[in-house]
Amino acid sequence: MAPPWITIGVGAAFSRDLRRTLSWLRSWLKPLLLVLPLVIALAALGALIAARARDGLNEGRPSGAAIPVGSDPIKIAVTEDGLYAVRIALGGTEPSALRLTLRGREVPFLLAGEDNAPMLIFYGQANRGIYSAANVYWLRAEGSGVRMEERDAPPPGAPAADGLARLRLEEDRLYHALPAPGEDHWLWEALYAPATLTRTLTLPHLAAGEGRLVVALWSGTNAAVNPDHHLRIHLNGHVLADERWDSITTRLITATVPPGVLREGENTLSLEAVGDTGAPVDQVFLNWVQLDYPRHLNAAEGALAFSSAASAYHLSGFSEDAFVLDITDPDRPLRLKGRATGDGLAFGSVANGLRRYLVASVSALRSPASVTPARAPKLKDEAGGADYLVIAPDAFAEALQPLLDWRERQGLRVRRVSPEEIYDAYNYGMKDTQAIRDFLRDAHARWQPAPRFILLVGDASYDYKHILRATQQDIVPTRLVYTTFAGDTASDTWYAEDDQGRPLFAIGRLPAQTPEQVKTMVSKIIAYEQAPAADWQRRALVVADNEDPAFESLNEQLINSLPSGYTAERVYFSQAPSGEAGQLHQAVVEAFNRGLVLVNYIGHGSLDVWGEEQALTVKNVADLKNGDRLPILTAYTCLNGFFHHPQATSLAEALLWQRGGGIVGAVVPSGRSLTSQQAPLAQAFTTALFSPDVSTLGEALQRAQETPLPDGSTPLEVIRTFNLLGDPALRFIK
Repeated sequence: MAPPWITIGVGAAFSRDLRRTLSWLRSWLKPLLLVLPLVIALAALGALIAARARDGLNEGRPSGAAIPVGSDPIKIAVTEDGLYAVRIALGGTEPSALRLTLRGREVPFLLAGEDNAPMLIFYGQANRGIYSAANVYWLRAEGSGVRMEERDAPPPGAPAADGLARLRLEEDRLYHALPAPGEDHWLWEALYAPATLTRTLTLPHLAAGEGRLVVALWSGTNAAVNPDHHLRIHLNGHVLADERWDSITTRLITATVPPGVLREGENTLSLEAVGDTGAPVDQVFLNWVQLDYPRHLNAAEGALAFSSAASAYHLSGFSEDAFVLDITDPDRPLRLKGRATGDGLAFGSVANGLRRYLVASVSALRSPASVTPARAPKLKDEAGGADYLVIAPDAFAEALQPLLDWRERQGLRVRRVSPEEIYDAYNYGMKDTQAIRDFLRDAHARWQPAPRFILLVGDASYDYKHILRATQQDIVPTRLVYTTFAGDTASDTWYAEDDQGRPLFAIGRLPAQTPEQVKTMVSKIIAYEQAPAADWQRRALVVADNEDPAFESLNEQLINSLPSGYTAERVYFSQAPSGEAGQLHQAVVEAFNRGLVLVNYIGHGSLDVWGEEQALTVKNVADLKNGDRLPILTAYTCLNGFFHHPQATSLAEALLWQRGGGIVGAVVPSGRSLTSQQAPLAQAFTTALFSPDVSTLGEALQRAQETPLPDGSTPLEVIRTFNLLGDPALRFIK
């Protein structure tokens, strides 16, 4: 059984508990648990993502009715590299007026077939970003686009019949938060030394010659010995690489595959974690494998991608109408016109040096992932204005409307914008957190009035691409920022920052997955603001863990910040009789149900729990029956606001979603940090919340973020990862 401080997560006394954890692990020799306090690595549920072979091969043939081209643009989504075809209906549009773009740059294309309903053919590329696998191409009938260059390419001499093909295997099974910014956080499989991991590489139409293997790894442990990782790579029993390295890092191992090692069909790749470094744990994750290998140039799959420096080629099995593209520059592909032979097609290179080619028969032209009509993006050009700006999908519009009406009756100018409108206007139709930030900064600079409050409506997930197929999806994304103790974690505050890290507006989120959850949170907000004056509006509850005296000490400081007339009930773990942890939970529930204006917890915590004693957990939120007597929650702990988990519900979310009780808003952390780092922010927020010139929850947090703090006391990453889950325009009852 794991020690309780592991399952709870690391809170304020991080360094001490980490030492205790490591000591326990060494005594029990459990290597896997050594890194759990620092790792968020989750096994995928459901079907695994198939191996991604980004070699440009096409599958299937375009089908369906022709897409009419007119005054409105068409969005064409592409998720794999390949040669794509879309049948279009020109109507009265001249072919010369067609324009295809990606991220604002021209994309060369061909038109083939019928005059009024031709096939639009172009080389499409997958999106390599973290937010979506789809690149969105825009087809417009405006101006003159760029046609793909076509060159006559007869073979100048004896053609080569072999080339270098590429096999790339990658499965995103595990999410890991700790890889450095810019590195891949989705990994394939973990390997704990001593152990061996094998994969099968299937190579069709193998030709003679050498290959080149690249294995991408991420090492997840660090030990006192140097080096602390040792890995051997075997292919079909031959040792190709034997490498040692140190620390937590991304590692690319490249090896030449000598002639004769590769086999037609199945080949066995083995990764051997040797386990002889002296490190207590040697953990390595496989990310992806890439093999360039010699193959015969034939049309067995209807399409073929290869590289070569030869001057001429013979492609067996392809007919003269096959498309031959030089994609050495994938943004400017060239169509090469070869010559038919008795058993295939021959063509010549149009430039010296190593070139990359894609050949596809007509039957192998690929269909896009989607083709949808769109409106020309106008959001960027509008001279708008709003005090209260809401970013919410159309699916939540009806459930959200009572709150928008309520804010308008209070005199705020209200505007709702969908994420898709923002992506279309600020990132060419593709999901990206930078697009949302650019929109908000643009609104701050141009709109009259400029927004005061930003409300995000919809849950978020670190699984931006829905890889895990989990029920909790990424509806309005959050920005993942890198932190010392938790790696990447959620920051809505990042959206509101200027270039110096100062907040431009008050921002909050209603983290809903369904319209019903939106309705619940909206009704609680309105009920809270309509509540008549009552005694509960002057009562606070402060809860403290007993692992560190600093927890109770900070609570006492915050109690002293309460204005005259407020009372504070204390539930301190140190005062509970030994073995009576259930009394703590009961005390918390009873205090909630009597009605509170503010609840504050300080101590160890994790995604769904307060403390080892489990004074409050997601599982027992249903015990809260406080009706419309809804408090604000502040939690100076770890992970209580980890709202971007795709497979679990954070404690703050459960409290917000609870019908007939719970809370109305929360200022909670999505990451891990120390109490000493959180304390200045806690003091500044409590002071701002009860200041007579601050009326709303969001503006109280904004002021706390603006308050000068002691140098080095509260890193920017701590400020960024204390998010407001709730309405920033909520009028706090005083």
